[in-house]
Amino acid sequence: MTSARPPRERAPRERSAREKTPHDKTPREKPARSDARKVPTVPDPLALALAETGPLDVFLRQWFRANPAMGRMDRAQLAELIFDVMRNRRLYDHLCEGDPTALRAYGRSACMRALSLRRRQLLDGQDTRGVEPALRQWAEQRMTLFGHLQVPVRLSMPAPWWDLLVPRLGEKDTARLAEHLLQAAPLDLRVNILKSTPEQVSAMLTKKGFTFQPIPEVPLGLRLEGKPALEKTIVFEQGWVEVQDAGSQRLVQFAQPKRGQTVVDFCAGAGGKTLAMAAMMRNSGQIFACDVSGPRLRRMAPRLSRSGATNVQPFQIDSEQDPKLKRMQARADLVLVDAPCSGSGTVRRNPEIKWRVGLEDLGRFAKIQSSILLAAARLVKPGGHLVYATCSLFEQENEMVAEAFEKQMAGSFEREEQLRLWPHIDDSDGFFAVRWKRTKAKSAPKATPAVIDEEPAAHDQ
Repeated sequence: MTSARPPRERAPRERSAREKTPHDKTPREKPARSDARKVPTVPDPLALALAETGPLDVFLRQWFRANPAMGRMDRAQLAELIFDVMRNRRLYDHLCEGDPTALRAYGRSACMRALSLRRRQLLDGQDTRGVEPALRQWAEQRMTLFGHLQVPVRLSMPAPWWDLLVPRLGEKDTARLAEHLLQAAPLDLRVNILKSTPEQVSAMLTKKGFTFQPIPEVPLGLRLEGKPALEKTIVFEQGWVEVQDAGSQRLVQFAQPKRGQTVVDFCAGAGGKTLAMAAMMRNSGQIFACDVSGPRLRRMAPRLSRSGATNVQPFQIDSEQDPKLKRMQARADLVLVDAPCSGSGTVRRNPEIKWRVGLEDLGRFAKIQSSILLAAARLVKPGGHLVYATCSLFEQENEMVAEAFEKQMAGSFEREEQLRLWPHIDDSDGFFAVRWKRTKAKSAPKATPAVIDEEPAAHDQ
């Protein structure tokens, strides 16, 4: 009888990670996440703004709409940062590019943010604690170079603009202009005399705690301090006031619309000047508000309703040669052409224009303006008036266009007056305007319709 075998001893098996007991102190390894499950990074709004080619206010509205969780204070700080960088972009670019090592290490957007906060700290005590210490120290060192820079760099005026303006204004006045363009535009109101008076509006604003001042040479103008929330006040909701730059109000005064007249606002946009003329005419006569942009004209509708203006007829055209305009030929007492332009006079509210408009653009704008002006001239009746205006700082869009028109229409239009507003002198947007009186019924030469590849700036205020 065979004896039983002893049981075979098994070598202890190492337990897998899944089998380890709670007493095992070796930490369990977590499986690595795949790239597909990583949380996406939030885009840098300043970097996006620097790459943006359209209007800055439109970019910000779209950003805030896409990021509704941002609080009111965060929105205000972001808007202030982006506008400051756009105003001072040439200065900040120069300081960044002078240190390529830091530019590579931190990136342009972070460097510009640090420079912006440091500059504003020197001016008004802006808090810079949100900036990484090393980057904050870098910005402090770079800003010490400010006083040694050339004036156009220090004041962030594009070199082509400086070269165009110095022969006309001189270096001292051009520097004053450049410095003024670095400031934010004030908030100007126009009292709507169809619904109220300056005294009533002043009393209501005072009651609501607003601080404001009358605007010299603008009888219906009030300038608010700061950027108060005006849209929810009774004076705005009931149409007692409209937001309108002082320069735009002075342009309407210069045009001199009168009661009972037939008026054509040839490039009406969203209707700022249209509404001002309707009020001056006390809702009498007729204003045809023309524009090639349907969306701009549609933005006029709520403003018309709020203002109480009843003598305005929005009139969309496909170009300045639209056949529909023939029915108004030689019928208008006044035609206002606030022509599409570079918008260089509005830089305080649209600082991105400094980096979008170059010398090559001015000739293109001038062709568009000349074509529009010739077409608009056909609508003026003998004895009527034609006003040409831009919100541009440059002669190429202003005096040169007006003089070319006078040569083409020799003997048919007589120049009566000229208006020139400069931001650093008049504390308004920059404007140019000429008013002519039609003396003969000579037809304007037919111009080729202007082809607008990129929509020029239109001053809707």
